[in-house]
Amino acid sequence: MGITVKGGKKLARTINFFKKRKNWNKILIQAMSNVAHEIRDDAEKKVYTKFKRRKGKLGKSIQPSIYRRGNYTFIGLTSDHPAAKIMEYGG
Repeated sequence: MGITVKGGKKLARTINFFKKRKNWNKILIQAMSNVAHEIRDDAEKKVYTKFKRRKGKLGKSIQPSIYRRGNYTFIGLTSDHPAAKIMEYGG
C-alpha cells in the first residue's frame, strides 16, 4: 500500500523548513508575540480583581517579555511597580 502526495519540491521544502529546530524557535517566538499583549491584559484584569484601581499605574507597569534559553522559549510578565513585588513575595 503506497501513498501518493502531490506537491513535489514545494512540499519537500515545507517539510524541511519545519524539521529545523531554529525555525521552530522563530515560529514559537512569533506565536508568543502574537498573544503576549492578550496575556498582559488578562494579568491586568486579574490584578484589579484583588486590588482597587486608583491611578492604574500597577496595571500599566505590567509588560510581557519573551526570551530564549538554549532550545527553550519562554514568555513572562514583568513589572517594576513596588506593589508587584508585594504580590510576588508578600509584604
